[in-house]
Amino acid sequence: MLTIQAQIKAKLLAGEYIKIIDFSESDRAEAIGAISTLRDQLPIVSGWQTLRQSYLSETRTRARCYHIPEAFLREGSAL
Repeated sequence: MLTIQAQIKAKLLAGEYIKIIDFSESDRAEAIGAISTLRDQLPIVSGWQTLRQSYLSETRTRARCYHIPEAFLREGSAL
């Protein structure tokens, strides 16, 4: 079985976006630590993604997401 860090690294290298909210509450601290460690090794960038928005109540739920830009994932680029 892969560690959380190995799972996150595999998803990032596959071009997927990672959100901490996608992990169970008990695994979130480990996932945050894994992303911090991987940021030293990989060109990971972060941004915000809107999960839910209500114009009626003027609320927005957002989550920080992490990914590797496509330019770094192209074949032949040196990661």
